[in-house]
Amino acid sequence: MIPNTDPPVPSVRAKRLTFVFTIRRDGQEWLVQDSHGAKLGRSSDRDEAIQTARRASVLMSETGVRVIVMLESPLREFYSIFTAEPLSELAPPGLLS
Repeated sequence: MIPNTDPPVPSVRAKRLTFVFTIRRDGQEWLVQDSHGAKLGRSSDRDEAIQTARRASVLMSETGVRVIVMLESPLREFYSIFTAEPLSELAPPGLLS
């Protein structure tokens, strides 16, 4: 019998990228950044900064990337407040409005 020489197919879970968006205090404002340090937004209102991170994470998850949104506490520790999971490859494409 001839051995199978095809490379193993990685599972969907194994090839999924994960980004982290952080929301932290920067002087008098809240700064939203991605995993690479790119600034996604800045706001004087914490809730507005959280919404900016949520919107960006949902849009990014539509490209197949998992995004975890982390908020900095007053003790300078980060905790997860939202995770945007990528859609299943079987799901029909969504419409952006």
